[in-house]
Amino acid sequence: SEAERSRLQQRAMMSARLASRLLPACSAERGATAALLADIGLLLPGVVDQRQAEGQADALGHADAGAYLLGLWGLPMPIIEAVAFQLEPQRCNSRNFWVTGAVHVANSLIRGEPVDMTYLQQTGSVDKLPQWQAQADSLLGLAATQA
Repeated sequence: SEAERSRLQQRAMMSARLASRLLPACSAERGATAALLADIGLLLPGVVDQRQAEGQADALGHADAGAYLLGLWGLPMPIIEAVAFQLEPQRCNSRNFWVTGAVHVANSLIRGEPVDMTYLQQTGSVDKLPQWQAQADSLLGLAATQA
């Protein structure tokens, strides 16, 4: 529906803004791009939202579909990985908090969903979560006043 597309677009824009703030300046644009495109798979027919895909093991999930599409388009591997592993950032090969982590955290905070604390511990990022939450709350507050 039009309202769902509008919500998807607004979440993508906020996630992109937040993800860019979670990374050093040299990676900010890559993080923003990955976050902006993270849910692109939801726009494809027959794809299910992997956040709600219990019992649909054979269905193509939005993260996998989106990553595949971005791969076909030739986007950089860090962006493809971030889209593919957005719900399970620990599946990424990198042990550092980078694009995949920024997309996971930004999407989770903007959606009001839990952040993968094990991943944050593995990457030494747990102490930054309160600051990131404050930035997300600020963006969400801004969006609420504009709605």
